Amino acid sequence: MLLGDNEGANPVEFLLHAMAGCATTTLVLHAAARGITIRHLSTKLEGEIDMRGMLGLDESVSPGYEQIRILMKIEADCSDEMLEDLLDVARTQSPVCNTVCRPVPVVIERAAA
Repeated sequence: MLLGDNEGANPVEFLLHAMAGCATTTLVLHAAARGITIRHLSTKLEGEIDMRGMLGLDESVSPGYEQIRILMKIEADCSDEMLEDLLDVARTQSPVCNTVCRPVPVVIERAAA
């Protein structure tokens, strides 16, 4: 659709990769700090984008993701309650997730030649 050959990730897919890596690393770091052994962990991200927004075809449609879902499959030596707490920590303490989840001013300006 965007004139590529689908041979590599596009920028919005890189954002999902960054979120997956950062949320996963944050979860593992906090699990280790709590003495929790993780036996298995896989992370999958899904996002929904309406291309009409990016292409400027509909001003009522946002040009970015409408929703991002982070699905983590975890097997660890702890209770389900502890796993839920770790998932919350991954969401709130991951620098990439935190940056995406809150309004962050972004300035785009022309650099001097």
